Amino acid sequence: MIKTILINSFLLFLSLISQVQAETERNIFYSNEIHELKNLDVYTPDNNNQNLPVLIHIHGGGWKRGDKNIQKQHGEFYSNHNIIFININYRLTPEVKHPGHVEDCAEAVAWVFRNIDKLGGNKDRVFISGHSAGAHLAALLGTDASYLNKYNIQLSQLAGIIPVDTASFDLLSKRNERFVRKLVNNAFGSDKAILKAASPMHHVNMNQSYPDFLIFASSKRNSAIKQSEELSRRLYETGNKARAIIVEGYNHRNMNTGMRESGGPISTEILNFIKLTVL
Repeated sequence: MIKTILINSFLLFLSLISQVQAETERNIFYSNEIHELKNLDVYTPDNNNQNLPVLIHIHGGGWKRGDKNIQKQHGEFYSNHNIIFININYRLTPEVKHPGHVEDCAEAVAWVFRNIDKLGGNKDRVFISGHSAGAHLAALLGTDASYLNKYNIQLSQLAGIIPVDTASFDLLSKRNERFVRKLVNNAFGSDKAILKAASPMHHVNMNQSYPDFLIFASSKRNSAIKQSEELSRRLYETGNKARAIIVEGYNHRNMNTGMRESGGPISTEILNFIKLTVL
């Protein structure tokens, strides 16, 4: 009897593993230009009954390192909450400088919109999130329409932007930490016109509609707090919806893992944001 139960449990375990593998598609190239970093992973909920929200995530790493594979648990977490999670890679510095990173991210978003029906997603509920440098890239896609316009995608087609813990909304700011300024110089250079063009803060204008923003900053990073609150304020003053949430007790690394922390303050806010935001 016990032997039979153990065998059945083992078979069930194998079945569950098989299901998870079948629901995760890895290393899909999103570009006609075949490049080892121009790929993405798709995490689909167990019972994909179509019309599900889609969360596209951009990893951090100072625009020069990082990989989607370290966000595997993010994909599992959100797919378990009935959200299609798209984890993307993009070319990194020194191979590319701005605008190479954000152009790749825009191309990945365009792939998602082209394939959204096949994925079982709802085109009116597409969100973009990012941590650190990825938060900057997500915010830039959500404020500078030119990158997505190239693919005939309007900002109004994005339901929401979720930047997590970056001090790079204004690349001209002299309040950034020294290590951030060094990373910015490596990835963007020192030309003020380029730095301004690459700053989400400087694309927020009156009489312009933007996706809803849910912005997170660690209480341990004053520069991230100031820029997050300033971007939120500017968006609000232009008639758009934005919230800046300061998360107490979380450092920069914790802010990333907090996105998939069951019952945690960051993941709870993100899940509610996605659930309640509809175009």
